[in-house]
Amino acid sequence: MKLTNAIGLLFTVLTTANPFPLLGLSSGLGLTVVSRRKHHSIESLYGKSDLAKRGGIFATSAQLTDFGQYTGCVIVQDEPEVYSHVNADETWTFLDRGAWVDVKDGYVSCTQFQTVDLPV
Repeated sequence: MKLTNAIGLLFTVLTTANPFPLLGLSSGLGLTVVSRRKHHSIESLYGKSDLAKRGGIFATSAQLTDFGQYTGCVIVQDEPEVYSHVNADETWTFLDRGAWVDVKDGYVSCTQFQTVDLPV
């Protein structure tokens, strides 16, 4: 069966390249990511938006919205290192303990987990 469920992944993103502003605007941009374990680059998802400034996409957290009971997603980047996950039980996460992180080179991957009843 094809997985046609989609999730919306919401990043809290700063609209300036300065990760430590005195005054900063942050906004959420909801995107639909098909849950087939495909790697969706954050740059391809957010790179053309008004959130991409001066070559970076800065975020502090990620939130899963509009999802199925068994949906799970990971947000991964090598440098700076980011590994965060969200699912139906944990729908929100910091990317790096709340610090601003340039996630332009990272990716998002989502899937639908299946449950199996094991004999007792």
